[in-house]
Amino acid sequence: MRLFKRIINAIQESKKRELLQYLNGLPDSYIEKHRFSAVLVRQGISAWPWSNDTQANEIARLEGHMEQEQATISELNACTDAELTDLDISRLSIEDSVRFGRDGIERISDNEAA
Repeated sequence: MRLFKRIINAIQESKKRELLQYLNGLPDSYIEKHRFSAVLVRQGISAWPWSNDTQANEIARLEGHMEQEQATISELNACTDAELTDLDISRLSIEDSVRFGRDGIERISDNEAA
């Protein structure tokens, strides 16, 4: 899993550099129009996500959700087949069950959103 995370981080850093190069070639008014901060863009990669705190908080929230999802998947993978059967989850459906819920079972986040 660590290797996968390192690969994802390398890809993200590469995409950030591509976007930064693109944004640096644009006028400040265009950068601001697309909800980036021209000042932060000029500061480079270290100022990522080059936007207001609201977006930074949203990114942090999504990262936390991804980490929690992965922890739940790992926890279910550690269960025995009998325990998974009690939960009405097959070993092959663990990831889908965590990400999308199960038929007839409402997800907590769906209830909170309503």
